[in-house]
Amino acid sequence: MRRPGFRLSIVLTMLAAFLLFSQADACTRIFWNNNGKAMLVARNMDLAVDDLATLYVFPVGIRKNGYAGTNSAVWTTKYGSVVVGAGTPYYSSDGINTRGFAFHCLYLITTVYEARDQRPGVSLGQYGEFLLDNAATVSEALDLMGQYQLAPEPLVGTIWPIHIAIEDASGDSAVIEFVNGQMKVYHGSVPTTVLTNQPTLDIMSQYPPLYMYFGNPNGYPLLPGDIDPASRFIRASAFLLTLPKPANVTDAVSYLFSAIRCEVEPFGSVEPSTAGASPGWPTFWTSLYDLTNKWIYFEHTVPRNDFWINMKKLNFLRGAPVLGLSAEIAGLQGEVSAFFKPLPYPYK
Repeated sequence: MRRPGFRLSIVLTMLAAFLLFSQADACTRIFWNNNGKAMLVARNMDLAVDDLATLYVFPVGIRKNGYAGTNSAVWTTKYGSVVVGAGTPYYSSDGINTRGFAFHCLYLITTVYEARDQRPGVSLGQYGEFLLDNAATVSEALDLMGQYQLAPEPLVGTIWPIHIAIEDASGDSAVIEFVNGQMKVYHGSVPTTVLTNQPTLDIMSQYPPLYMYFGNPNGYPLLPGDIDPASRFIRASAFLLTLPKPANVTDAVSYLFSAIRCEVEPFGSVEPSTAGASPGWPTFWTSLYDLTNKWIYFEHTVPRNDFWINMKKLNFLRGAPVLGLSAEIAGLQGEVSAFFKPLPYPYK
């Protein structure tokens, strides 16, 4: 299989250059698994530069490579999926498969990945796809993560520090972090329905009880309004707790969008730090997945696109082509499954 090439290098070079000068924070994810209508998960993608967000459709039976160097994993897709890639299907940060299992990569600057061992490896850009291709549930994905190693290559000199959130159509959820060179799994030990960025989830989950939600009768601090990860985590936890019971799935989707939009980082925001203020990472796009009914909702800030995809209208059967659709095409509105175009795969 050919190695991903020119387009991936352009995107990652831009992102890598910015990382040299910034330690800004990025991304919020909320999983609403107790609304009684559908399992819904939403995330904001906050970045230093535009990631050229493109949605890719992978059918069953596609042969893939982990691109992790020596002892790289090789597999054939067991489930169809839709992923969000950074202008290339070889570097995906978000996605859902036909079984209603989903993954999301979020920035975590303190990440220290495991030292490479004897397990077959999967590079950072392919890791989410690997899980979507082979797992139908959170438990299955966690088993795979023990058998196959996340082995990020230093593409264009940079390894992105991330943690991973996964969830499934049963309502199960987990967060995976790499702390001091060891993989740490949160699965039932602490709440995993909300995730932002640093510090690690075990520390972050201690913050919400210290704040009073929507009022201050007992002298607790009010909900913070800043864009830093802790403030976004506290607000998202509060809004998730107080979302009303929806009458139907449409209401549920609208209610969750109202919560995730409160965590948007605007263009021009500033991150204060001991080293001085630095530019914040604005929200470029938001995804919302209905894991129960297999719908995808997507908003892109720059072209002001607001569209959705009924996954039942996509062809995931063996032998079907890989498809692509740029989320930045001007005027994307409504149901857009018919706008996907076939792509060669492997892809250069």
